[in-house]
Order: sequence, then C-alpha cells, then structure tokens
Amino acid sequence: MAEKTLEAFFASLADESKQEKLEQVFAWISKTYPNLQQKIAWNQPVYTDHGTYILGFSTAKKHFALAFEAPTMQEFEAELAAKEMDRSKMLIRIPWQAEIDYDLLSRMIEFTVENKKDVNSFWYPATD
Repeated sequence: MAEKTLEAFFASLADESKQEKLEQVFAWISKTYPNLQQKIAWNQPVYTDHGTYILGFSTAKKHFALAFEAPTMQEFEAELAAKEMDRSKMLIRIPWQAEIDYDLLSRMIEFTVENKKDVNSFWYPATD
C-alpha cells in the first residue's frame, strides 16, 4: 500500500517506539527549520525548500535512514567516517536504539539548504 500521508507512514511502522522516535525527529525539524516543507514522496517523508530536495527518510527493521544527496554526503564524509556511522553514497543508517546527533543533522541540513539556495530543480542539476 502506498503511503500518501504522514499518518499512514507512521501507521505502517508496527513498533510504537519507532513511530515515537521519528515523530520526535520530525518535530525537531519542523521547529528548527520551519521554512522546510514536509511531504510524502516515493512513500517516504521528505523535506524540501523552495521546491528542491533537502532530506528524505526511510525505514528498515534495524534502522531508519537519512537520505541526503551526494554533495552533502561528500562534504561530511570525514566526520561520518570518524563517528563510524553506517552510511552509503547517499544515506546514513541510524539504528533505532541510537541517539540522534542533532548537531550533525543540523549542520547537514544547513549545508544542503545553503548549497541549494539557487537550485531551481528538485535534485541537484546533473554534472558532466
């Protein structure tokens, strides 16, 4: 079933503690970055700024993921590696029981917003 609302997304998480964890993260984002718009895309919550992608979330049994585009991940690669965070080219996997590093999340969001302030497309423009 495709999730079309945030409520449906939360309902798809069987474990109430997982729902609560993400609700806290989303509340923090909404309070800290009221300019970001939240929507459901690809059945997952995403945040945009002036129509351009900033951050997305996905869930799995053992973790949830923060999905940033490659330029943000590259900018923070050394710090993510130093913190031994489980990551791939475009996402960070956060174990459900882990504490959220809001300082790092804030810096990543702020970098992305600033870096994409003049981007008029949803994704970064393709580079050759």
